[in-house]
Amino acid sequence: MRTVLTDIGGVVLLPNPELWAELRRRGAPDNVEEICFGPGSPWELSRVGSLSYRDYVRTVAVQTGIDPRSLGSMLESSQWTVNGPMVEWLKSVRTLGVKVVAVSNADFTLNRNLAKNRLMPLFDAIVNSSCVGIAKPDPGIYEIALNRAACPPTECLFIDDKERNIPPAHALGILTLVYRDYATFATEVAGFFS
Repeated sequence: MRTVLTDIGGVVLLPNPELWAELRRRGAPDNVEEICFGPGSPWELSRVGSLSYRDYVRTVAVQTGIDPRSLGSMLESSQWTVNGPMVEWLKSVRTLGVKVVAVSNADFTLNRNLAKNRLMPLFDAIVNSSCVGIAKPDPGIYEIALNRAACPPTECLFIDDKERNIPPAHALGILTLVYRDYATFATEVAGFFS
């Protein structure tokens, strides 16, 4: 195994349930998560760079009734928590000479969030859907990641928490693994690095 391609949200950074509870306390509707990131939400445009992050926040603010400044600040500061065990695992594979490439459906704040959490040095490259204009599960984003990794698909492992993102990577010949929780992941990934 020469390269690990990994999702960020749901794998390296975990969702913070407190954010949604706080937004509801501030008057957002019960379906605030769906408004922010569900099917048909402005996130679908933001994650491919067709809607600026600022306009995304403004649109969602109108739909949730939350002040745009407060909403933007809360999304940036409280949306994620670092998945410590996963970060340590990625550091350990890097010591083996394995490249680590992020492949994330994200907006333009991704690098800022990674830097804030001191995670930028973890990655040899970052493929951010909002920067490349295509999002998982489009096969094109995996092809970009393979190109940046300069690695054949059969020597790459792709990790993602969403099942729907796995088949297109697998079809390209990339080894794949769905991330559910760290304990399960640690057991399943052992077979790839033994």
